[in-house]
Order: sequence, then C-alpha cells, then structure tokens
Amino acid sequence: MREPSSLEDVSGWGVKAVMDGREWKVGKAEFVGIDSANQFAGGKSEQLAADGKTIVFIANDEGDYCIDCLKGCYPGMKQKWH
Repeated sequence: MREPSSLEDVSGWGVKAVMDGREWKVGKAEFVGIDSANQFAGGKSEQLAADGKTIVFIANDEGDYCIDCLKGCYPGMKQKWH
C-alpha cells in the first residue's frame, strides 16, 4: 500500500493528504467545497443524509469527487460525541 507524502488531521472537518503530488480531502461537504459537493451526483448526498446516512466526501485538487455513505449512528452515539 502506498503512503501519502503528507497527512493532516483538520479537527472537526476531516483529513488532508498529499498522494502522488495531488492534495486529497476527506470529510464534510464544507471542508471539500460545499457547492461542488452538493451538486455531485445530482445532489444525491442530500437525499442520503435525509435517509439517515452519514456522508463522507472525498475530493482532490483537480475537482474529482466521490461520496461514501456510512450507516447511521447507533443509539446513544450522538449524545456521546456531540
């Protein structure tokens, strides 16, 4: 497995990494670029979030986007972490 040349935790937002000379961001829509993130896949992320899914956005500095859907939090987790 390749290792990033840099990796930074941006607390509360996500992580930034440089891989093969490209910067990648993984995290909230606001962190990767909210306008592009919300338009990605025809705005599908809003419907997934409304269905209770946790959405993680992945973007690079060339404007490539991806979303990953995680299952909703288990009971009590929101109270623990928020």
